[in-house]
Amino acid sequence: MAAALRTQALLIFSAIGVGFAAVAIWNFYWPVDRMFDVTGYPLGRDFANVWSAPQIAAHSGAAALFDFNFYQEQLARLFRPTIAPLMWSYPPSMLLLVWPFGRMPYWVAFAVWTLAGLCLYGATVLARLPREHRRCAAAFLALAPATVVNIVVGQNGFFTAALMLGGIVCIDKRPWLSGILFGLLSVKPQLGLLIPVVLVAVAAWSAIAAALLTAAAVAAASVALWGIVPWQEWITRIGPATYQLVAEFRGFHGYMMPSVFASLRDVGVPPEFADIGQTIVSVAVVAVTPLLFRRTTDVALRALLLTSGTLLVTPYAFNYDLTALTGAVLWLMMAPQPIYGRDLAFFGAVWVLPMAIYVLNGLHTGLAAWLIGAVYGVAVIRIRQDQQSLDRLGSDLSAIDRAAAG
Repeated sequence: MAAALRTQALLIFSAIGVGFAAVAIWNFYWPVDRMFDVTGYPLGRDFANVWSAPQIAAHSGAAALFDFNFYQEQLARLFRPTIAPLMWSYPPSMLLLVWPFGRMPYWVAFAVWTLAGLCLYGATVLARLPREHRRCAAAFLALAPATVVNIVVGQNGFFTAALMLGGIVCIDKRPWLSGILFGLLSVKPQLGLLIPVVLVAVAAWSAIAAALLTAAAVAAASVALWGIVPWQEWITRIGPATYQLVAEFRGFHGYMMPSVFASLRDVGVPPEFADIGQTIVSVAVVAVTPLLFRRTTDVALRALLLTSGTLLVTPYAFNYDLTALTGAVLWLMMAPQPIYGRDLAFFGAVWVLPMAIYVLNGLHTGLAAWLIGAVYGVAVIRIRQDQQSLDRLGSDLSAIDRAAAG
């Protein structure tokens, strides 16, 4: 597909994404005053956790973050008594990264958080593109639904996407840096489930060592500061609470979840059968991904495989976690390799999915995981095709050598 046609396709994706974003923002995030939206949450919604958690931990200890009733009481103190329910679901190590934001005024902290994350994400994605394509790609990235949803809800998707994509880029040439980036991703462990198996598959021992040391250092620092109790509370309270949240599939969270488990629940599959479906898909993806990851050195294909595979493996993911997948799609859309109509359709679907999911899940279509699975299938097919082309090239060169020797 010619570069001009790819640009037109990205324009269409962006226009569709803006349409879905308008629907979601109007229904869920539209401000009613200078601090709150129509659903009773603070503007910036999930950033309220980033800003509040350090203050609550400084006042009452990090373990207090996992006492749901106490945490809500403290949010009411910091915002207003009628604030809608929020939950701090991250491991204690996340506090190390967000601590400075609790020291700033809310809107200053929100602006710094958003701009810093967007700059890190943008720099990571654009650095791999030819200089002449970067301005155009930056515009598409700014309009991408994944970008919009992270800005609107104040989530950490920019940071986690930069860590994952940066880690993939550095595996071969800077393995220690790759490991450090992957190790920092341990603050959202559900996004790192495939990383150990792909690093083992490509024998990236330096990256593995760096990842383990980084994750251990971050965890040890949190224990040194707040003790072991917050980790015990996180393990015993947050795991069951998040499972219950997804199993019941009620409230606002259901609109935002693209996992296999959530998509099955979205169409009414009972939790026990959704568990089975999620397990089957997770095992298959864990088995297939490392085999294919080591068959290619193409960073864009590796990124597409790992980012889509991660969303299929974890039962606990949200639309803002699609940010890394958006970056991988942009890499392929800007690459010189051919893109087929089938691939383009699936790329467009996951490009708009971070905002379209509100409508898709609201209508109980259960399509989100299928669309991500389709993109994972594109990555599998592309890697296999590239490997077959290399095998044929190797056979042809061997035949030429034999003929010359004869």
